[in-house]
Formats: sequence, C-alpha cells, structure tokens
Amino acid sequence: MIGFVCGASGSGKSEWVYARMAEAAESGPVFLLVPDREAVAAESRVAELPGAGNIDVVTFRRLCNYIFRRYGGLCADYIGPGAKKLVMYRVLTALSPALSEYGGAHGFGFVGKLTEARSEMYQNKITPGELARVSDMLDSDLPVRAKAADLGVIFAAFDREVAARWEDPDGILSKAAALLRENDFFAGCTVFIDSFTSFSAQQYDLISLMMAGAEHVYITLPYLPGDDGDAAELIADTARRLKRAAQRAGRPDVQEISLRGVKRYQSDELAFLSEHIDDAASARAIFWGTPRNIRLVRAVNVFAEAEAAALDISRRVRGGARYREMAVIVRDAAAAQGIVDAVFRKYEIPYFLSDRVEISEKPLVKLIFSALSTCERGFRGEDVISYIKTGLTGITPDEGNLLENYIVKWNLHGKKLYGDDEWNMSPAGYSSSLAKADIEALSRLSHIRRRVFSPLKAFSAALREAKTVKMYATLLFDFLSDLGVPEALKEKTEAAHAREDFSAAAETVQLWNVFCSALDQLVVSCGDMEVPASEFSQMLQMILFETDIGKIPTSVDEVTIFSASQAVPGHPKYVYLLGVNEGIFPQRVGENGFFSEYEKGLLEKQGVVFADRAERRVKEESYYFCRAASLASDALFVSFSHYSLSGTEERESVGVKRIRALFPALVTDDFELSERLDLIEGRTASFERALSYSGNLGRALREYYEKDPVFAEKLKYAKLPLSAQSSRLTPACAEELFGGRLTTSYSRLETYIKCRFSYFCTYELKLQDSLPAGYEAVDIGNFVHMVLEKTVKWIAQGGDGDIEERAKDAAREYILSVFHEEPSALSGRFRHLFDALVRNAVRFAARFRKEFEVSEFQPRDFELVIGKGEDAVLPMHLESENVSVDLRGKIDRVDIYLDGDGKLYVRVVDYKTGSKTFDIQNVKLGLDIQMLLYLFSLWENGEIRYGKPVVPAGVLYVGVKPEAVERSTEDKDGDVQEKMQASGLFLDNEQILRAMDPALEGEFIPVKAKGNGKGKNLIGLEALSDLKREVTQTVLRYASEMKRGLADARPLVTKDINPCQYCKMRPVCRTGTN
Repeated sequence: MIGFVCGASGSGKSEWVYARMAEAAESGPVFLLVPDREAVAAESRVAELPGAGNIDVVTFRRLCNYIFRRYGGLCADYIGPGAKKLVMYRVLTALSPALSEYGGAHGFGFVGKLTEARSEMYQNKITPGELARVSDMLDSDLPVRAKAADLGVIFAAFDREVAARWEDPDGILSKAAALLRENDFFAGCTVFIDSFTSFSAQQYDLISLMMAGAEHVYITLPYLPGDDGDAAELIADTARRLKRAAQRAGRPDVQEISLRGVKRYQSDELAFLSEHIDDAASARAIFWGTPRNIRLVRAVNVFAEAEAAALDISRRVRGGARYREMAVIVRDAAAAQGIVDAVFRKYEIPYFLSDRVEISEKPLVKLIFSALSTCERGFRGEDVISYIKTGLTGITPDEGNLLENYIVKWNLHGKKLYGDDEWNMSPAGYSSSLAKADIEALSRLSHIRRRVFSPLKAFSAALREAKTVKMYATLLFDFLSDLGVPEALKEKTEAAHAREDFSAAAETVQLWNVFCSALDQLVVSCGDMEVPASEFSQMLQMILFETDIGKIPTSVDEVTIFSASQAVPGHPKYVYLLGVNEGIFPQRVGENGFFSEYEKGLLEKQGVVFADRAERRVKEESYYFCRAASLASDALFVSFSHYSLSGTEERESVGVKRIRALFPALVTDDFELSERLDLIEGRTASFERALSYSGNLGRALREYYEKDPVFAEKLKYAKLPLSAQSSRLTPACAEELFGGRLTTSYSRLETYIKCRFSYFCTYELKLQDSLPAGYEAVDIGNFVHMVLEKTVKWIAQGGDGDIEERAKDAAREYILSVFHEEPSALSGRFRHLFDALVRNAVRFAARFRKEFEVSEFQPRDFELVIGKGEDAVLPMHLESENVSVDLRGKIDRVDIYLDGDGKLYVRVVDYKTGSKTFDIQNVKLGLDIQMLLYLFSLWENGEIRYGKPVVPAGVLYVGVKPEAVERSTEDKDGDVQEKMQASGLFLDNEQILRAMDPALEGEFIPVKAKGNGKGKNLIGLEALSDLKREVTQTVLRYASEMKRGLADARPLVTKDINPCQYCKMRPVCRTGTN
C-alpha cells in the first residue's frame, strides 16, 4: 500500500505514524525516514515504542549507508566541500580562455557559486550533457545560450577531475538507487516518511524505488487535499510529484488518509489559526471570540520586539513554564544575532541560537590570515596589528596594547618593524629627550618585538622559498605549532570547561580540526600546484571562510532561537514569532542562481527543469510562516516593528494581516518601555529601569538595589551621569597622590587651573590618544626653542660668524636627537618645514644680535632650571597652613643688568611660538603667572647664583613664530627692518627701561617713551611686591584644591581662552558639550 497521511499542523500525523510503526514492527522490519534535524528526536521517541528493535530511524544519507553496507560501496573516497571548490578553481582557471560568458570570472566567490550550482543540478539530475544539448537548441543571440554552454563545459570538466580521484557525495543517492534496482533491499519492509515538505529529483527516484520494493510506504504531508493557500499549493505540488514516483514504481493507486481536526492545541483559537492561516481568502473564516492565547505586538524596532518577548517569557517561567517549552522563530537567525541573544542575556534567559557559527572572525582564523598577509604584503602595520590582536601570538594583552600603540604612533611598517635597528623614538611622540618611563617602555617594547617578529620573520623567509601548495601548507602548520597555538587552544578549551562553557570548548576544538581538515584538502586536491603565497592564502580562505561550525545546546532547559526555514523539533508550547514585517517574514523573493526566471523558462521548454523557481520560493516563504504560526500548542506571540534600525518606516507583513483577518477581536499591543510595573522582570534588566525611572516605581527599585550586595556598588556609580561636571578623588586617593609637600611644574598647575578634569586625565591617569605621531604646533615650538637657545647663546658668548651656519648646526643636532637620522634622510615635507623654520630662526637670532649690541641687559643664563639641583635656582617660598608647594620649571633666558649703583636687575625672557599677549587681569585667574613665578624665584633666591641681591626688572614674552616676522618697506639705506611681536610686564623705571631699549621706540620691548599716561605693562617695585603676594595666594589656593582631589570638569573659559578647543581629553570629557 502507498499512503499519503495528510493533515494540517497539529492534526496528529506523526502520532498516526508512530502508532502504525509499532503495529508494523510486530510483523516485519520498519524504516522511519526523517530529515537530518529530526533524527535525534525521532530515535528517542522510537526507543519508547514496543518492537523498537525492529525499527530503524534513517535519514537519506544514513539509508544510503545501510544500502552500501549490504551491497558494497561503503569505502568510497568522497571529495570534501573544500576540495570541491579547489577543483572547481583549477578547472575554471584552465578553461577560462575558452569560455565566452565566464572567461573573465576568476573570483573565489564565483567559484563557490559554481560549486553550489553544480551540487544543486546534480541533485536535480541536470547533467552537463543536457546543458550542452539545450545550448545548441537555443538562439545564438540569447545570453542564456552562452551561459548554458559555458556551464556545461565547466561542469563536465569538473566531473572528470573529481571522478579521476574521488566520488562525489552529491551522487550517493543515485549510487544507492542503482543498487536498489538490482536488489530487493526493501522486500517485506514497511517504510514511513515523516516531516518532509519537498524532495530533490534524486530523492524522488529513491522514494520511487522504495515504493516498488517495500510492502507499505506511508508519507506524511502537512496539508489537506483541496486547500488553496500558497503553503498548501507547495505541499500539493510535492504530492503530485510523489504520485508520479508511485506510477514509475508501478503502484499508481495511492490512498490519501486525511486527518481532520486538530489534537495538539490547548485552545480553540490556536486550532482555528492552524486550520485557516493558509486560506487564500482568509475572510471566509472568522473567529468571532476574543483570542486569549494569541498576542500581537507592535514595537518601535527589533530590539523592542526582543524586549517584549523576553518580558513575556520571564512572566511565563515565573508562572511555572519551562524555557525548553519555548521557541523563538525569526526569518533569519543569523540576522538576529546581537539582538535577540543580547536582550535575552540582559533578562538572564538561557537560550540556544540555532544557527551555525561564522568562523572568519575567530582568533585562530584571524591569526592564520593576518600572519600570511603580514608576510605577503611586506609587514604592513595594519596586518601586524590584526595579528597581535588575535591573542595567540604569545604575548599578553597589555604587551599587545603597548606594541600596537607604538606601531600606530610611529606608523611603522616593513623593516622598521622586524629589522635589527633598535626602536628609540619616544612612545609619547616627537621628543628630543626621553623620560624614565619612556626608556622603560622602550626596553619592554624591545623584548616584545623580538618575541613577536622573530617567528614572523622566519616564516616570511620560508614562504619566499616555497613554490607548491603542499610546501605552503606544511610551513603554515609548522609555524602555528612553533608558535604554541595548539597548546594555547588546549588551554582555552580547558578554561571553557572549567567555567562550564561547553559550547565555547567544543567550538575551539572544532576550529583546529576544521583548519587541519582544510590543509588536508588543499594538499590532496592541489598539493603539487605551483602558486604564489597570495594565491595559497586565497585558496585557504575559500575553504575556511565558507565553513560553519555547528553549535550544540548547553542546557536541558533553554529557549531555542530558530530560523523559520529550519524544522523545529518537538512540539513547543509557546512560540514567539519576531520580525514579522513586510519583505522580512515572509521574506521577499528575488532572482537567484546563474539564470534569470525568464531564462529558466526557456530552458524548461527544452526539458531542463529547475526546482528553485521564484514562484515555488514564494510558496516556500508562505509555508515557513504558516508552519511557524501553527507550532504553538498553548500560546502564540507575534511581533513586528514600526521602524528599522536605520530609522526607515516598516510595515507589517501579510502574515500579520492574515492573523488580523482571522481574529477581528484581536487587539494589537503597542509595546512601549514606559514606567510600568509589568515591565519589571529580571534583576539585570530591571536595574536599567531603576536608573531611568523617576517616579515612585523608580525610587522603590533603587531602594531594593541599594540593599543588594551585587548591585549596590553599580548603583552608586551609575548615579553619576557621564556629563556630571562635579567630581573629586577620595581622600585616600588624594593623599596617595599628593601627600606631603606638593612638587609640580607650573605648566601642570596651569592645566589644572584651566580644567581640573583635563589635568587628572592627562597627568595622573596618564591617558594618551592612540593617534599617529603628528608634528604639531608644540613640536614646532620645541624645534624653534632649541635652535634659538643654542644660536642665541652662541651669539651672547661672542660668536661673530655666520648665524645661518650655527642655526643649521643646532637644527641638525635637534633632528638627530628626535628623528635619529640625518636631516638629508628626512621626507621632503620635513626637510621643507625645517628649512623654513631655520630661515625664520636666523632672522630672529639676527634681531637678537642687534639688540645685544645696544642693550645693557645681556644674556646670563639659558634654559635655567628653577627647582633643585647643582645648577638650579630654588623656587620661591609657597606655603600655607594647608599646603606647601615646590613649583619647578625652566626659564628660556635670563638677562641681567648691573647699574651704576651696583644693583643687579634681572629680566626673564620667554620665547613664544604661539600668539601670546601678557594681560595683568589674567593673573587674578591664575593665568599668565609662569614667568612671574620664575622672576619671583630669582628675586627670592637669585643672590646665591649671581652673588648680589636681585632686583626684578620684568618679564618679556617674545613672539618667534614665523607669522610674527613682518617685513616693512625698505628704508633709505635699503635695509629690511624686522619687528617682533612682544609683550610683558616691566619695572616702571625709565633708567631700567632704557637699559633694555635705549631709544624706547618699541623696537626691543613693547614700551615707548612718547604717549600719554603710564603704559599698562609697567609696574612699580612696591606694586610688584603686592603682585607677588597675590600670585602666591593664587597658587596656594589651586594647590590646596589639587591636594583635596577636586577634579571638576569646569573649564576656565574667557573671551580669549578656551581650554576645550585643543584639549586631547575631549573624547572622555564630562562637561556634556563634547
């Protein structure tokens, strides 16, 4: 008997099959043929039946194995999927010149597409010969003719290559069918075929032979004859094909066993939904009651959909349901990764995402290809960084971060990475001197560098000598072994087992096995093929990147997330359909494969029939939705989004419209994350509510979490918003940083004055950006300072030679100390920059020479240290009840003048490459006091150095940036007069002022004798003493705040000053404006 067991979802088809199997097992052998995914569940269920020993649960592949065991063919050498791609690649490369349509197609993606197409055609019995035949019958001007002809040639050559060394697993059904035609394998057997919706041409042939040989064959079909929906039409087409198979078997009398009514469902509305969800005109059937077990939810986006589902799941579990009784179904589980699973983790819902793992981003795979890329492409920095980040290179994460930052900072690549020259550039950027921390970092980097680049350098050299695929494969395996990768992966596996992450442990083991298998396939299929290293890498990618790793459930009680195209094993009580939007679920169908729908139609007229026509795929999409909507026995949850994640408006799908038409009383729930008690589920998820809710519910939640030992600390810090401006260190932390006498530089103190938060980030946390080292304004300033300091010092000591030559010597000395190479070795951009800067410095130095010739103030010290040390001047006394401070620093130049009365006057000079105008009003804010502090230090403690009491004469800021040089019109002598921007504060004493600038015409200091009133940059000695006390109090006030740990993000902004403008801490700023 040939019987079709027909019925809607939940009608009891599988129960009918298992009952009949138990009866049939009493009188003879029984086979139950199920899809691969159903095999384990079917075996468990069969084991409970009487006569189970006489029942074999098989898949098509397992059935072939049984047949081969009995009649031969079991020990065939089958080609693997990776080797198939490699053979196809070789074939395509060889045939390319002779192809008309695909002669220029060489990409590995195209090779994968060809391999997949060959398998589909094989399974549907479309031979290369048929493609060649129909190409001859088509009009020559039709593109489909050239396509069919080329594919026929490619596939014929591919089949020959495979047949010469292997058997193709795509042909095992045909091979088994050939054996069945010669033998009575199914004689006296009863065969049950359950849970299929369609079959390939090869499978129909095998089923036909079952029908011919078995005593009884029963096939379940999830529809009722006469149903007229798209899903029903899909199954009806399968039924028609099965009837033709029965006719070929000589058994045309097929009995249809229709199971009407539904048994699975616990409510009338779910039974009604299963019966009518596929109605072509669903308005004919209406459920007039109010459905209590179907919930329709509209959410803002997919994250909100997942949130609504998670809340529903949590409530049901709290009410006694089990996670394993629930299934979440989306159209594409891969697209749901990072959304549904992330929300479920937040709600502490155990889940299993029923999809395969993409391995291209796994550390082992990234290590392999980043190592190959590094060697192939000459050690590019980005390739090396990818290699380091895999965590499998034998260095710690901290060491990897240090190395990465250094590579990025100095844009290192090629021999600069692996060569023998020592790294001596400062990890902080351009600098003529190295701090102790920089020296220690360079020493550490040297050790890390050797450990990372020694194996890579050896691997690179070996790759250059290799020629064949086998040689490359051997070198790669040895490289990973020498690197200790197998041992590292073993440690990762053991660690995963220790934390009971069995899925991660299994995945790590599978990864190594997949890699080894890929190398085996490469060597077997192309071992003697001579290719460059880059092509070997691409061949390996072709195998690995298209390999998925299966996951297994890690718990007996967890929610499973499925793709709608997958059969869901068992009978879940609660089903959640997410993302039921137009074009998404059911999915929009487009063109696929090598032929368009029109071209497939032309080929079908010539006898080449394709199973994947668009019309059929539309019906498949409808079936996937109807099947998913009919799965739940107790409750169904259906949700759709109003907006996509990109913000575009979305529409509900036809599936939602069908459900609405069937249930007019069903109310759509607009899900919003408002402040409601029913949204409180799970400690982690509700913690977010505690932070965002402002009403009574929020206060109650916060009171709860304040008593929770796990969340109390989190709540404490979460209350501080990211943009909170007020902040301070704990007393203990402040004491650890600043206990005792506070020693700092004024530049650091000024940073603190301008912005406390920036100070702590920069100097205490030592945060640094990871940007490449750029030669910025501060570096230009350092260069100009050094050249001027050495050149002007030479002039002051009586040097009367060529200023330009002396400036060039100073520039070379700087370049050697910073760049560690001769100026001629620098890039053209740097040479041009430094040449321009030297020219400007020469003009400034010449201007200083002219000043020294007429001024009575002469340079006495250059780069004088204010601080402690043998050749330093002690800083001024800064002390109060709460704090004592030592402010250290360095003065660019100290000029002295001894008047006729023997008094020693001192002037502090500071070179400024930026715009600088001294403003006495800024002193009250704590700004513009650096040079004053240096002057006051000399006033207090300069006698020890200069042998006489010191009288402060003032501070002079000299602008020496290139833009500060102005060329006036030529004077009567034809000379060019140069003026420099200058500002400062000077002792209000004409004798002293004329000692600085005899003419007092503003040439050397910004003071002129003519004019009305006193200059704003003049001050009397008594007023200067008052200013000293004011500066002292200002410094002590800010120092006290620093010692107390005040770290507010409140920058000091004036009309001329905005510390935020160039602040490197902007990415972490808490002002709320960045």
